Amino acid sequence: MKKILALIITIFFLTNAYSAESPDALNGAVNITGLISDSPNEYIAQLKENAEVFETIGTTVAGVCIALSGNEVPGEMMLFNYSPSISVAFTSWGSNLTNRATQRLRQELNQIRTLTGDQTFRVVVPYNGPLYETWAIRILELNTENPAAYVNAASNLEAAYKANGFEDFDLEINQAIVAGSVPAYRSIAVAPTLERLGAAFDALYSESWAQEAYTLVTSSRSAVVTDKLYTCEQVYQAM
Repeated sequence: MKKILALIITIFFLTNAYSAESPDALNGAVNITGLISDSPNEYIAQLKENAEVFETIGTTVAGVCIALSGNEVPGEMMLFNYSPSISVAFTSWGSNLTNRATQRLRQELNQIRTLTGDQTFRVVVPYNGPLYETWAIRILELNTENPAAYVNAASNLEAAYKANGFEDFDLEINQAIVAGSVPAYRSIAVAPTLERLGAAFDALYSESWAQEAYTLVTSSRSAVVTDKLYTCEQVYQAM
C-alpha cells in the first residue's frame, strides 16, 4: 500500500504542460481498458516506450488515469484511447488480438497489472480544451431519461464556469456503446490540476451562478451511479 501511495503522490505533482489545442482530436469514440496495478509509473513508462502500438490502431490520443477517490480497490486505473470514429474504435479491439507488437506489449504489461474489463463509448460532447501532458478529471456515470436536456444543461454549466473565471474548466459527455452493464452516460469534468478541479467544485457549493446552472443538470438526470476522481497522463498523441 505504501508503494502505491508513494507512486500516486509522485504523479500528483507532475503538473500539466501545454501540448496542442484539441477541437477535433477527441470526437468519435473512446476505448477504455480497466486495470489494477501497484506500479503505475512503470506501467505508464512502458506504454510511452511502445507508443507505436497506438499509431497502428488509429488512435488520436491515449493516456492513463489513476483513481484517487471513489475507487473500489487500491491501484485502480484505466487506459483510454480516442479514435476518430466508432468503426476505428471497434476495429482496434480486433487488432489487439492479431497485432504481434500489441500482443507482446500486453504480455509484458500483464506482469504489473490485472485487467478488469474493456469498454467503448461514443463521444457525445467532445472535450475542446488544450491537450495536457497531465491533468485531473472527475467522472460521473449516470442515467437520464432525457439525454438532450441533460446535454444542454451540462453545456450551460460549462459556459457558466467559463464566464466566471474558470476558462480552464471543461466538460465531456460520452454514451456507452458496447460497455457491458454500466450506466448509459459518462460526464467528465476536466481541469489542468487537482487544485483547479477542486476550486471548480468549491464554486459549485458557494457561488449562486454555479448553483443555478447545476440545478438544471441535476433535474435532467435520473441517477448518478458512480463518482470518481482521477489524475491522468498522456502517453500518445497523433497530432
